[in-house]
Amino acid sequence: MRKYRKQLISLPIISIKEGEQIGKVRDVIVDPKAMAISALLVEQKGRFKEHKLIPFNKIHGIGDHAITVEEKNVIVRAALYPELYKLLKHPTPIGAKVISEKGKVFGVVNEFTCHPDTGQIETLEISGSLISNWLKGKAYLSRNHVLTMGKNAVVVAEEAATHLQKSEGSWQEKVKAFRETGTKVWDTTVQNTKKWGHMLSKSLEKLAAEEEEITNSVYPLTARKNSLPEDEEARTTKEDQPV
Repeated sequence: MRKYRKQLISLPIISIKEGEQIGKVRDVIVDPKAMAISALLVEQKGRFKEHKLIPFNKIHGIGDHAITVEEKNVIVRAALYPELYKLLKHPTPIGAKVISEKGKVFGVVNEFTCHPDTGQIETLEISGSLISNWLKGKAYLSRNHVLTMGKNAVVVAEEAATHLQKSEGSWQEKVKAFRETGTKVWDTTVQNTKKWGHMLSKSLEKLAAEEEEITNSVYPLTARKNSLPEDEEARTTKEDQPV
């Protein structure tokens, strides 16, 4: 299951060997050439503000509530990894313009998703005036349409515009979906109420008929007397008296 960058931020980092929290995720570092997360920036307690990180290949697991590593010594100084240290100035593509190979600007990157096992960036979430006009909100673009990921711009194939997928996470879509769901629920409730009312009416009619049938079978003479005229009822009563 893919993970959003923002889902990783502030997750506690747990050492399996020591069984303790050794820090929290401050941010991620993306290798633009590989288009993958190469390390996690670590936030630790203490006065020293030296950049520390965990290379992605040292991560044991990324879950919904924590990130696990084998032991706490996997946290290292960023200065020991020159290539990663250079990336600290532009650790992610967030804020970079998304532009086609022929110079059309689609918008800017405001989020991305990655695979929790490999760190590979899977999709870019893009927003901007052009996206808003087309899709009324935000859109996702698969990494398959990305040609270059640089410091200031993400260059995509010209046909990328036809592969943009509407974001389901925009609040406009959530409000619309909520309203549509509410309307459907109300319509269903009204229909069910009418149906249940009709069924209840039929049940009451059937119950009344059965009750009348039982009464007539238990008290046939009384029921018969009630249905006879007064003079015939008198004759019947007289005939029933013992001689």
